Amino acid sequence: MATFNTGLFNTFLFGGFSGSGPTPPPPSGPGITVFDLIYHAYRNAGVLTLPGRSYSPEEYSDGFAALNFLIDAWNTERILIPSIKRDVFPLMSGKQTYAIGPAAVIPDWVSPTRPLRIDYAGAIISAGSDFPLEIPLDIITAGQWSRLQKKGIPDVFPRKLYYQNSVPAGQINLWPNPSDATVSLAVYTWQQLAPYVAGTDTVIVPQAWLRALIFNLAWELLPRENRAKTQFQIVQDIAVKSKAEIMEFNKLHYPEMADLAA
Repeated sequence: MATFNTGLFNTFLFGGFSGSGPTPPPPSGPGITVFDLIYHAYRNAGVLTLPGRSYSPEEYSDGFAALNFLIDAWNTERILIPSIKRDVFPLMSGKQTYAIGPAAVIPDWVSPTRPLRIDYAGAIISAGSDFPLEIPLDIITAGQWSRLQKKGIPDVFPRKLYYQNSVPAGQINLWPNPSDATVSLAVYTWQQLAPYVAGTDTVIVPQAWLRALIFNLAWELLPRENRAKTQFQIVQDIAVKSKAEIMEFNKLHYPEMADLAA
């Protein structure tokens, strides 16, 4: 015989998931899941009016899509890029162009995400020695690359780099054409936030990013939910403030980014 409090009345709230989906409320602190982040966004948007109430499968799908749309848009704002990463790749004698991107696209050089931009690079001489020499390369534009009349001219190591931000893998073009296979290339890339693939993915982001993601996702979801204007204004204010705090932090730690926010 079934006992009271084991079914509909108290194991889950009416209108939410019945065990086949996320079960908020989420834990506090860093490392929450995508399920949890979406829950917090719906709570701040006023869609979930009671603590512990879950959202429907349709609301989860909507929130999940909106989160990845938000991340994709933020990845175009360099002032929001969370870090700069240095990678060193081997060069091949006589090879001038290298594809760089995720392993799934089978590039020459594997990177978790296709670099949005390369701002710095260096040719590493005597990479196997105790004191390798890194010679900075000029990062040039498409127009400057087009004006190089003898693109295939060989030399021991390159002096210029043109990055073609193509999809699904970026293309790194070097000039002159490196002829010494012992030379390596160091590239400094802006690290993007990767899109999430499942609700169980852990959200690992720098400090202050969780709040910014939650409130900006809530802001994205508000028009879809037809929330009251007062709720919209509150969420908007916090979303703008939390995003600005990240931008200010990045400006302090990466002085070269100060002009980007202007």
